[in-house]
Amino acid sequence: MELQRVIDRLRTEVQSGQRIGTNNPPTGQTGAAMMTGINRQPHLQINLTQSRTEVSRARAATTRALKDLGFPELIDDARLIVSELVTNALDATAAGRVIFAVYHNDGRPLVEVWDSETARRPQPQRPAHMAQGGRGLLVVEELAADWGHHLAQLTPNGPPWKCVWALLK
Repeated sequence: MELQRVIDRLRTEVQSGQRIGTNNPPTGQTGAAMMTGINRQPHLQINLTQSRTEVSRARAATTRALKDLGFPELIDDARLIVSELVTNALDATAAGRVIFAVYHNDGRPLVEVWDSETARRPQPQRPAHMAQGGRGLLVVEELAADWGHHLAQLTPNGPPWKCVWALLK
């Protein structure tokens, strides 16, 4: 139920016009109300551990969730988006857990990945042509209808967590 507390806090922030550190300002249907499934329960939520096998677990869960929600045509792009977001969260968080969730938002699926590392904010990189990494968020940017991040507390008086979200096309 920690995620529900975050959603409640974000609902208050949205209603008051405040946002914490989002890189995409709220606009139309793809703003703050869409970012975190406000007023909705996640279709799927998984607590992930610090293991690379969790990326595969999140991809498999995404496949099941999108089939359940009636979006099989989004599975391939969604699996790639989820791979990038979960990998980034695992890389950013040396210890602790990562939370992965899928929501159904007014006809469009939304994925969220939460981690406790707030010092490193997601920024698309422009790596050198021959670099072996650094393109993950460029892929997310290309495949998602919208994406962004924000900070929020998961527990009262607890430290802030980072949420990176992607609204699927």
